[in-house]
Amino acid sequence: MQTVQRTHSEYSMRTDHRARAVRERRRFRVTYGVDELRYVALTHDISSTGLFLVTRDLVPLATHIHMHVDSPTGTMDRDGVVARHQIVPGELRSVLANGMGVRFLAIHSRPALGVGAGIPYAHGPLSVECATAADLERFCADLATGFVMIRAGGAPPPVQTEAKFQVHVASAARPPLEGTGRVVQILDVAGEPHAVLEVPHAAELRSRLLGRPA
Repeated sequence: MQTVQRTHSEYSMRTDHRARAVRERRRFRVTYGVDELRYVALTHDISSTGLFLVTRDLVPLATHIHMHVDSPTGTMDRDGVVARHQIVPGELRSVLANGMGVRFLAIHSRPALGVGAGIPYAHGPLSVECATAADLERFCADLATGFVMIRAGGAPPPVQTEAKFQVHVASAARPPLEGTGRVVQILDVAGEPHAVLEVPHAAELRSRLLGRPA
């Protein structure tokens, strides 16, 4: 009986807090490769820390790759490292995805027209609602990676601007905590725009939210 083969590199997202980043099931077309963009795949899921590519063209573990991702809200270029392989027998591919997990090394995006890095976003802060302890833990797990993904509503901030956000914790008798991040990408998640922010003081904010050292 054939079985699914799973192999991991030293960069595997399963080895640390990155494994707890919230994953969204999204199908984006991706071209990727090492020296040139020679392969085409679809994403199975994506998070603030990486993605899983459904493909038969597996790149060796721990290899740095370049990716060009097409989404309904635009395109983005990202660098990553292959963290794991999942090799699925043909008869099981209707229920399991064959491909590889890629961990983001850096996030690069094309700036919005006429917008430069460091320009403040003037439409008020984005909002994060942590209604339960589990919500708070998930958000703090993303913060530990240095990147967060926040629902942006009807007027998402342009890429490469600096945006403020507020974290509302239902169980805490205190005003919402504020943070600031650089918008590196806008993603369409379940029909709603979400902003991916690089948060420079993520460890400090995470410590304040959890009430303990980061």
